Amino acid sequence: RRIKEKDFDDNYDLEGFMDINQTFDNPDQELNFSISYDVEKDNESENLLPEDNDPTSDTTSLYQNMKTVDVDFSYRSPINDKSKIELGYDGRINDNEETMDFQIASFNGENTFSYDRSIHGFYFEYDHRLNERFSIKPSVRYENISKDISFTSEKSGNATSILYAQILSLLDDSTFIDDYQMIYPDLHITYN
Repeated sequence: RRIKEKDFDDNYDLEGFMDINQTFDNPDQELNFSISYDVEKDNESENLLPEDNDPTSDTTSLYQNMKTVDVDFSYRSPINDKSKIELGYDGRINDNEETMDFQIASFNGENTFSYDRSIHGFYFEYDHRLNERFSIKPSVRYENISKDISFTSEKSGNATSILYAQILSLLDDSTFIDDYQMIYPDLHITYN
């Protein structure tokens, strides 16, 4: 069967990145900040054309909106000639939505899937050289995670012979929301 594909004219992908790196007289002291983002709209249509032996047509349009933001911040500084600390933040934020309009013979509808997730992490590291051979690095990381995932489906028509219609009839609209925090302790021991 032949497939006819079409991208809509208003699609775009916008990306940006900024990085700031501050160095100091002491090479063990450093400040870093970076942010990146990606905003994308991707809409397309696909049509499965009928043939003589199978007159069923299938048309699907997909509308995608995706947003991603990544933020990183870190500061490292010596305490004395044997010890230094580092603290920082990193954030990962996603906001995505996808809508699919479909028509298979007399069965048609719209499915919408949404995925929003944010992770905010804060960390602290302490690096201490015990002697020329051994050093230790205890650290702790705190994360706050938030997820909001949903699926909705609107459908009409009767098409019990179509497998996709049978699968959709088994699915209920659903929303999954989960917010939680985690603490990750860590200890590195180095032998030179």
